[in-house]
Amino acid sequence: MTISAAVQWTSFKGDPHPRNLVDAAHSLHYFVAAAIVDGAFGWEHMDERKMADPVIARVQDKVAFDPDPPPLPDRFPHRHGGSVRIALRDGRELRGTCVMPRGSGARGIAWADVDAKFRQLAPLGGLGPVLDTCLDRLHGFDRLERVAPLVELLR
Repeated sequence: MTISAAVQWTSFKGDPHPRNLVDAAHSLHYFVAAAIVDGAFGWEHMDERKMADPVIARVQDKVAFDPDPPPLPDRFPHRHGGSVRIALRDGRELRGTCVMPRGSGARGIAWADVDAKFRQLAPLGGLGPVLDTCLDRLHGFDRLERVAPLVELLR
């Protein structure tokens, strides 16, 4: 399969076989392979056990990057998605393009996505017991009289 994306993504594609959250967050090989194998990519894929899935690992080894991707239409690469081309053994070819990825500035970020990310990552920093209170304050941030109570919770 071939990935075609902005030039900087083809040179910053991360470790093909990540083993921790930070490496996984920067691995285009892993994103693509996990999405193909599982039909979607979500926070459950940031688990180290999922990163060790042998089926995903085999697909990661088949990810290649277009050596000469088309130029971007403007100077803002964060506004652009990419394309995937998968050549099947039977000769068929599947293609897909994502113009604006979910969570990109062009599409906006849904509260459900913010909540899912916060619920996944905040406990890693020891924030478990006050998670719901933090989220409530974040959702109502524009109505807070003072930001100090939220900052105290985040400490």
